Amino acid sequence: MLKVLASIPFVLLGVVMVGSGWSMLDEASDLSGHGRSTTGVVVSREWVTSGMGSTPKIDVSFVAFDGTRHVVRHTGDERVGARIKVLYDPANPDKSSVEPVASQRGLGVFLIVCGVIFTVGTPCLFGWGAMAEARIRGSGGTPR
Repeated sequence: MLKVLASIPFVLLGVVMVGSGWSMLDEASDLSGHGRSTTGVVVSREWVTSGMGSTPKIDVSFVAFDGTRHVVRHTGDERVGARIKVLYDPANPDKSSVEPVASQRGLGVFLIVCGVIFTVGTPCLFGWGAMAEARIRGSGGTPR
């Protein structure tokens, strides 16, 4: 039973992954459905360090259809001054993407699949291991 309880952090991670993936799919659908495209300019670039290493981040400035200027941060490695395509939501221009919607969808699906594997597979694997260990003990063998 203790081994099954040990799978709880993995299950929670899986749930977060599924939620993040679903959110990415939803945002990609919104942008592809009614998003507007414009050209933005990279105004700054830096490497952001987190627990899993460094990621290049860029700030992109663009002008929305209503004439308002927006600066949004995205993952990317373009140089300062580079002109890049920005797809944004006209109702909320800060909701935008500098990568193709298809790649956002692909990453969303990947996160959902991995999340389901963590959520369902990990408890099954831990449970199967616990049952196998109990069977070995019951037959007079010694588990490793």
